[in-house]
Amino acid sequence: MLEWDNLLIIAVLVLAVALFASAIYALFWASKNGQLENFDKNAKSIFTEEEPEGEVIDTFPSRKSAVEKSSKR
Repeated sequence: MLEWDNLLIIAVLVLAVALFASAIYALFWASKNGQLENFDKNAKSIFTEEEPEGEVIDTFPSRKSAVEKSSKR
C-alpha cells in the first residue's frame, strides 16, 4: 500500500509530465500555424508614429521621464 508521501510524489510527477507535454504540444501548434516566423517584423508592429521605437514616452505619474531629466541639464 502506498503511503501519502509516495502518493504525493507520484501526483507531482504526473502533473509535471502533463504540463511538459502540453508545452511541447503548444510549441508544435505554434510552429505549424506560423507563429514562430519573422520575429523582428512582428515585434516592431506594435509601434506607431505616436510612439516610435526606442523613445520612452510612458512614465509613472510620480516620476519624470529620462527625456525630461536630460533636457533640464
